[in-house]
Formats: sequence, structure tokens, C-alpha cells
Amino acid sequence: RALAEGTAVVYTQERADQDLAGLRTRVDAGTMSAQEYESSARAIAKDVGATVVPLDKGERYVVVRADGRSIYATRDIGAVQIRTDLFKATDLVYVVGQEQRVHFDRLFRAAGRIGLIKDGLPRTLHVYFGFYVDATSGKKLSSRDSVSNVMGLLAAAFDYFRASLSDRIEGGEDEIAAAARSLAVGSLVFNDLKKDLRSAVEIDSHDIQHTITEFERSGGAYVIYAAVRARSILRRVSDRGLAVGLAGSAGSAGYELDDQEALLALRLLTLPDEIVAAATESNPSVLVRHMLDIANIYNSYYSRAHVISDDVVDPVRYQLTQATANALTSALEICHIEVPAAI
Repeated sequence: RALAEGTAVVYTQERADQDLAGLRTRVDAGTMSAQEYESSARAIAKDVGATVVPLDKGERYVVVRADGRSIYATRDIGAVQIRTDLFKATDLVYVVGQEQRVHFDRLFRAAGRIGLIKDGLPRTLHVYFGFYVDATSGKKLSSRDSVSNVMGLLAAAFDYFRASLSDRIEGGEDEIAAAARSLAVGSLVFNDLKKDLRSAVEIDSHDIQHTITEFERSGGAYVIYAAVRARSILRRVSDRGLAVGLAGSAGSAGYELDDQEALLALRLLTLPDEIVAAATESNPSVLVRHMLDIANIYNSYYSRAHVISDDVVDPVRYQLTQATANALTSALEICHIEVPAAI
């Protein structure tokens, strides 16, 4: 269809000669180096006979090779139409490594050129991510090494958290293992998201304990602990059958929030806005940092402001604790991190 409409063309030798002439003009004008010219000339020679979508600035997007074989671009540009037709997609989001940035830039421009994107729809976005790198050399780990190192890291982190929980949880091995697994996976995921997907993540295969410590410091376990503490207080109220009144209800004394309570309430109320911002910016670190802020305020708050005193439940503190538990648990679930029953 694109060939028939002229939005795609067969890249003939005549077109190649015209492009080469344009490159030589740039070399003569001093806007292109001889090395850049040689590289571009080789690409032009390779593309002769291929089907291409002409782009601006003299670029072209090859969609079928000169020998008639398909390539990634062939399938990617076909997938744009399939996803639009089949799912009526309004947004196409590609989560792929940073080395593919040029490819997706050209794909989106080519899709618009041949009419697969009209009036800005579907919207297209490449969310690129960094890689796991060796902490010593800084070099990108291969796919096999990445999987091996991450699996080793998860296993070591599981053992680390299980050992730290053995004296804290009164339940059996299954409960301890479930909590250790949540903390291990949560720390790994939280570290990735907090640092921004575009950043590299270092793994020191020679000192895995150091890597675990660094991942724990990113705050995943800290937020999980805060959510578990809040839920345990709510469970204690329920298990003991204590009555919970409503703050400001008829007959109750007035209650004025102190500065810390007001700050915590504000952070909880603005959580939906932070979720929207994270989605709009395709940047989960926005949400992660807000969760850390809530956990930090709540951990300081609950240690001084007891919800239960002499079997009497403070309604304001209870509602703030309930809101904190709901907010952190839900936000962690968005990040695919489970909150264990107890820690």
C-alpha cells in the first residue's frame, strides 16, 4: 500500500547517486567529515534495491531488504497497524533497552510518514532502560550473566532477610520464607525503580553482600516494614475488639492536627497525583520517592503517637494509620511488590 501511495519507495541506484552527491556537498562545505561520509556511503550502497520509507534530513527507514527478506523494521511497522486495528490502541509504549533509541525514533517517524499514525494517534513512546553492569569494570553484563547474577542476588538476599527475620516472626518457616521473599524481591525492584529505569544498575559478583546492602539502602524493605507496621496496628485493634470512633463525630472533643499529622495527611492525599505523574512521565521513580516520603513520616509518627492507649483507640491516629496502610500497600502493588502479613 505504501509503495502504491508513494510513501515508500524502492531505493534505486539513481536515488543512491543523488544522496551520495548530497553527502559530497556537505563534505565540501565542511559540515561532514570524510569518516562520516565513508560510513554513510557504505550504508547507501547496502540499501540499494531495498524498500525504504524516506524520512526528513535525507534519512531513510529500510522496511524490506534488497534481497526481499524481512527485518525487525518490517515486523515492527506491521505491528503498529495490527495493534491499532486489533486493539484500537491510543498509545503504543515500547519498553526496550537504550541502544534501540535510534531504531524507535525512525520507526515512529516512518509510521507517521506512511499514514499509520494520524493526527498524533496512536501516541508512541519508547521507554528505554539501562543495563546491569559489572561494578568493577562498568561493562554491560551479557544477558546470560545478567540472569545468573540477578538470580544469585535474589537467592543471597532471600537468605539474608530470612536470617534477619528468624528471631522476629513467631510463625513457622513458611511465614518467614514468604516475608523474606517479599523483602528480597521488593528491595531489588525498588532499587531499579528508584534509580530511574534509564540508569545502569551495578552488581558486584565478587562481593554480593555489598550489593545486597546497597539494594536494601534504596528503601524497598523500609517501605514494606512501614506498611506491615501500620497493618499490624489495625489488626491489633480488630483482634482485641476495640471500638473505633470517628474524629469530629457528635459528642467527641475537637481534634487539631499537629504539624506531623498534617504533613502525613497531605502526603497521603497527594499520592494519586504522584501516581498520575509517574504514569504521565513514564517514570516510576516519582512514585517510589513519594512512598519513601510517606514511610519516613509515618515511621517517625507512629513511634511517638500511639494509636492504642489503655485499650482506647485514638480515632484520628487510627484513621491516619489505616490510610497509610492502604496507600503504601496499594502503591507497592503497582510496583509488583507484595506486602507480607508480618515481619
